Amino acid sequence: MTDQELRVGIIGVGLMGADHAERLAHRTSGARLVAVSDPDTARAGGLAGRFDGVRAVSDPLALVGDDEVDAVLIASPGFVHEEQVLACLQAGKAVLCEKPLTMDGASSLRLVRAEREGGRALVQLGFMRRFDPSTRGSRRCSTRAGSAACCCCTTSTATRTYPTRSARR
Repeated sequence: MTDQELRVGIIGVGLMGADHAERLAHRTSGARLVAVSDPDTARAGGLAGRFDGVRAVSDPLALVGDDEVDAVLIASPGFVHEEQVLACLQAGKAVLCEKPLTMDGASSLRLVRAEREGGRALVQLGFMRRFDPSTRGSRRCSTRAGSAACCCCTTSTATRTYPTRSARR
């Protein structure tokens, strides 16, 4: 890794992974997308082919162990997150894991303990809901109503649209 560039690999190139790839390739300074991996190797190859210098890697754990990858973004299904995050910790690589961290509390706790035992904070969880307008509205609603309040909101981030005020009532 140069002082100016973080080489990033992405595991999981569905909707979220492909969106992250676009952002890394075109909107993020100081980072460069270098590899992608997905069980759908044709999808991974197609995405890699859209960017200069990006290669598809068939095995996600090989991507983690690749010396040409400095950090990993995990956008795979939640049921494989524990294995993939643990591999990143064992390789000493920073990882951004899309939610959920894992599928249950016990496996999440194992990852927290593994990170702590490694002595370095390497794991970040992708959780951006606090900036959604409906989530912010729910927080205001629950703050006004007190601790017994239960608010329900619906958002649709895949299409990047939010319900209108009248639709939320």
